[in-house]
Amino acid sequence: MNWRRKFATPVKSSTGKTIRTLADARAFMMAIGRKDPGRLYRNEWHHAWEHLEAAANHGSVADARKAFRNALYLNGMLDFESDRKAR
Repeated sequence: MNWRRKFATPVKSSTGKTIRTLADARAFMMAIGRKDPGRLYRNEWHHAWEHLEAAANHGSVADARKAFRNALYLNGMLDFESDRKAR
């Protein structure tokens, strides 16, 4: 597994955290799990985790970024202004 793979464009959370790699996304999700364990049982986080894990095993990093960004969006945790500028 290679968790050091980078997203083509970083994702910024509403808390100001910039997520640049699969490892950053994994750490972000683990922090959420420590604060609110039930949140990670939601479908969007499960879906994001599956894509992150697949990308760490040579799958699509773009798909992992999209799934992670979607989970942030659905939980009100995406920094829209930074995300808009990155496009």
